[in-house]
Amino acid sequence: MAPVPSYDIREYRQEDPLPAWANALLGSEVSDLWKDAMSITRIIAAMTDTGDVGGAILLLIEDDAQNSRQTTEGRPAQKVASIRQLIVKAEHRGRGLAGRLIRRAQAVAAQEKCLRIRSTAGWGCPDHLTMYDRLRFVRASSADRPYLVTRSLADAEL
Repeated sequence: MAPVPSYDIREYRQEDPLPAWANALLGSEVSDLWKDAMSITRIIAAMTDTGDVGGAILLLIEDDAQNSRQTTEGRPAQKVASIRQLIVKAEHRGRGLAGRLIRRAQAVAAQEKCLRIRSTAGWGCPDHLTMYDRLRFVRASSADRPYLVTRSLADAEL
């Protein structure tokens, strides 16, 4: 059995070059978001000492009014972080990488002064919901959004 690699969690910012592996792992959306000056985009990746990417998060930070059906009248826009993609390669699963990546995403979102972080927890995958439950995310109460999870950053242990 091969030894379990150690992982370094790295953050890539929009002023950095887009990592060469990003499109293949996270999807083509990342290229457009990386160029978008209207939102803040981060990639958080778990890298092995050999340079292999074990997993990554595509994190988008924006004003909640941009994607909300709710009115924001009477209050200033609030920043919210959205996990757009969370990918852990099959051969790296079961090592706590998803939790480590999400905790780093929470820290990045808090640094950016976001009030909360949210994700659509793997449509149809109960394991994803269980993981987010462990990380103290709250499931949406709306029946039409059964996989939406959110967490206030005011109470997050970062």
